[in-house]
Amino acid sequence: MTAPLVDLDFARPLGQGRYAALFVWLHLPNRQVDALLPPAFSRAACPFSPGGSHPLVLSIGRQSGVGPAHWPGKGWAYNEAILTLPWLHHQGQLCTWPMRLWLDRRRPVWLGRPYGFPKQRSPLQVSQGQAEVPGVFSVQHQPIHGEARTRLRRAGVLAGLGQPLVANASGHPVRSWMDWQLQDAELTSAAVQLKSALPWLPNLVLGEDSPQGLAWFMTHSWTLTAPERL
Repeated sequence: MTAPLVDLDFARPLGQGRYAALFVWLHLPNRQVDALLPPAFSRAACPFSPGGSHPLVLSIGRQSGVGPAHWPGKGWAYNEAILTLPWLHHQGQLCTWPMRLWLDRRRPVWLGRPYGFPKQRSPLQVSQGQAEVPGVFSVQHQPIHGEARTRLRRAGVLAGLGQPLVANASGHPVRSWMDWQLQDAELTSAAVQLKSALPWLPNLVLGEDSPQGLAWFMTHSWTLTAPERL
């Protein structure tokens, strides 16, 4: 049984924005993922990951035009970094868990609370060729040749992005649906060098044919439904 957290039709978009970011899809050992998961979450089988591993998605970039759906105003703009674990089970349903989010403005942190998103303030830096969440991770990046959409489809990235979001930082599990509008997204393959201060997030270099994962730049509009308590 579910209940909306706001008096709205939560099947319709509530929020909107546009995200221009670097994305990194990499594989962690299953035992590390199991140690990160909160209660009631478990790994689902991901047919696109090498044996004994599970995908994690890192993104860092610039949000713009963030506000209520169909809002005529300019909306908020801010830098945001996100770590998510797709291909999970929660109450028997396939989902993605937004595990950590960093933003450089206070108001969007507050707005994430009804969704259960664990957002926190950070003076993260996003510039050409480099991005950083101080004390957490930094990444150097550059575009490379190659057809990005085909690579993402083969790696299972597009299937992972289509899963509902389930988060629980508010004390209760909350589900929402994001429409990534991938059909209109601008995609460019990338090469990256990731340096991490997190013990479970590896330092690595990804190129065009790296077995550890892949990286890409993506600019896309998005909408998000109203949160739904599970």
